[in-house]
Parts: sequence; structure tokens; C-alpha cells
Amino acid sequence: MNRVNQMRRFFLLINIVLLTACTSQNVLFFKELDAPPVHKNIYPNEHVIRVYLDRYGDLYPEGENRIPSQAVVLLEKNEPAAVGNVLSAFYEQADICLGDNSPIASMMCPVNGSPIYPYEENKENCDAGYTKNQRVLDVWRSVQDILWAQKIEEVISSQAKLNGPVVLLIHGFNVPDAEPSYVIARSQVRRFLPQGLQPLFIQIHWDGLSGFPVPWAKAQFNAPLVGLKLRRLLNSINGSVPVRILTHSSGGIVAASLIGDASQSLPCANAKEGVYHEYRKWASLVNNTAPLSIYRVPAHLTDFRVGMLAAAAPEVAFGGRNEGKGVLISSGRLIFGMNPSDEIVTKGFNLESWDFLGNTEMATGGKAFAAFYTLQKKLALTHPALELVGINFADSQGCNKRGRFAFWRESHDFSAYLCRDQIELFMQFLL
Repeated sequence: MNRVNQMRRFFLLINIVLLTACTSQNVLFFKELDAPPVHKNIYPNEHVIRVYLDRYGDLYPEGENRIPSQAVVLLEKNEPAAVGNVLSAFYEQADICLGDNSPIASMMCPVNGSPIYPYEENKENCDAGYTKNQRVLDVWRSVQDILWAQKIEEVISSQAKLNGPVVLLIHGFNVPDAEPSYVIARSQVRRFLPQGLQPLFIQIHWDGLSGFPVPWAKAQFNAPLVGLKLRRLLNSINGSVPVRILTHSSGGIVAASLIGDASQSLPCANAKEGVYHEYRKWASLVNNTAPLSIYRVPAHLTDFRVGMLAAAAPEVAFGGRNEGKGVLISSGRLIFGMNPSDEIVTKGFNLESWDFLGNTEMATGGKAFAAFYTLQKKLALTHPALELVGINFADSQGCNKRGRFAFWRESHDFSAYLCRDQIELFMQFLL
């Protein structure tokens, strides 16, 4: 290894170790909601639905249900229990409760246009220890039911007009704006789809935190909540419709939580965050297979494939350590695009299996692809109808990106993976 490479890897490792204990910024989407969507669909007759999710996997209200941007900022800085409180305060401040007849406002302002106030006892239920804070939280969950129903209706009605697959795109951490990479992803999907098929793209924009670089160990708290909430979307799709999921980096953890129980790969989710209501909810539902549950694992899909480029997740996220953990779908295809030369997920020194820094071994396959082969053996025994494919992306040519720290982006960037030599083989297995 030459001296330049040594210095570069040392600098990378030091930054990751130091920032593991630092607080990253939340990725907020109110600016994207304000921007007109017409400029984003650059290809004619392209069908794209965008889903904006906060760090708990909750939908951002859009259109007539919009929330003032200041509320969104504060919402992301508060603990989950403060969700409804922040929203209520800003509904009052913005006079949204006055003269607004939207379904959301009517729920948040139920009594004579007055908002629900936080941390006050509800005298009708005080004997049960029920507070207005909990009441607000219950209302916010009802608001989410409305928002998800609206989004699901948009997906169902759009898919009914098309003859191609539903394609979910899920970015990773440290992506303040996924749109440029998603444009390339959509282009590559159309390139390799059989001619004449019109896909429905569903772009998932989720709060993967931002910072340089992002410490996986801290940021991985968000992914399981997002994966769980996205089950509502997939469970609404007819089982005969082909569904494809394309992820990059820690979008792979989102996918793992979407199709199974990845809890054994996220020990910290059972620590401090385990006391928060959203994590308690996640823990109770993550291995749900009940046929009527909106949070059930989407096992009804008969033509289902998940392609993960540099999946920054440990093997146990998919294989589990014991029965009932890991992947819970029984059929379909999982494709792992792995790259032992990716200096981001190896942390520069083949440290992809270090839990302290966030385990990212499935992005590289592990040492000599040991993690991939371990997963392959597990699933062959427990999921014989589930096909597992591994593609080595090492030593391939990607897009040439210029600018500051370009060598890191060329190694790991979503758009760089999408134009590497092996992407054609990857897409053939995925589509």
C-alpha cells in the first residue's frame, strides 16, 4: 500500500471513530415538499411517486395537510413522545385550527377549534393515568392512518394504469438529497426492463441523518422504524403485481426490517431507544405475520425481488441467530451487490464487521465473502424457495466524480454503483 493510500485510510478511520459519538443532523424534507415536482420527472411518461418519511417512519403531511416548516424542524429535534405536542403548538400558532376544515386539522383541533395541549391531565381518564400528551400521540397516529391511506390510494390507482413492476428506491444514510441518484436509478431500471413495460417508481426519501461521515452505529436507529412503516405500502399492493426494491448502503437495513426481523443486528435499539413508544411498537410488530395486520411481513407477494447495492448491514440482519429472526418471507430473490474495495464500508481498514462502528459486512460480503456464504447456508436450510444471489463489484469502473473527497464518493456513492461494470448483471437478476 503506498503512502497516499495509507494516509487516506488513516484519515477516514479517525473521522469515523471520532464522529461515532457525535450528533448528526436530521434530514428534513419540507423544502422538497415546497418544490414543484414537475422538474423532477425528466423523462416523458415517467410515473414517480415520492414518499417522505421522518426518523420514525411517519409520513410528512402534504398539500392541504401541510405543517409549517418550523414545526417539522422542532419535531425532528424532540423525542417521539413530543410529536403531537409540537404539531399542536404550531397548529395553534399558525391559526390552522381556525377556519380549516381539512381532516387533519379537525383531528388535531377537536373541540371548538382549540388545539390539544401537551402534558395536561385529561380529567375524564385521570384514574387510568391517561394524559393529554398520550391523547395527542393517539391523535397523531390516527393522522398517520389518514396520510397512509391517501398515499396507498395514490399507489394503487397509479399502478392500475401501468403494465410494469412497482419499483421501490431506497437510499442510505447521509443523503440530504437523493433525487440526483434516483434519476440515474430510474434510468438504469428503464434501460434493463423489457421493452414496452411501464414501471411505477416509488421513491423513498427517509431521514438517514447527515454529516461527514455518518457514524452508522448511531444512525442505524432510524432504519428499522422506516422499514416497519413501509410494510403498510407493500401490503396494499396486489400479490400478483411484480415488486422490485433497489437499495443502496443502509437502505439495506430498511429492506431487512421491511421483509423480516432485523432486531438482532441492532442491539442499541433495545437500550435507551427501547423505552420510546415507537421502538416499543416496532419490537412488538417486527416479526408480525398475522394476515390482517397492516404491519405484517409482505409475504403475499408472489413476484418479489430485493436488490441491495453495498448493503451496510450485518449478516444477522437477514440470517438471524435463531428461528423467527432475520428474513421472514419464504420466497422471492435477494441480490447482494458486494464490494470489498469500498473504502467507506470497510472504514479503510477492513473493519466492516466492527459493531462499535456499525456493522456493514454485507456491503463487502465479509472477509473472503464469509458473511455472504454464511447467510447462503442459513437460508438454504430455512428458506429453500428463497433465491440468494451475490455479485462482486470489486475492481469495476464507476462514474468519475470530481471535487472534495471524490475518492470516497467514487468508492461508495449510489450513482457510482449504478454505472459500474457489473450493474447490468445486477439489474438482470433484479428485474
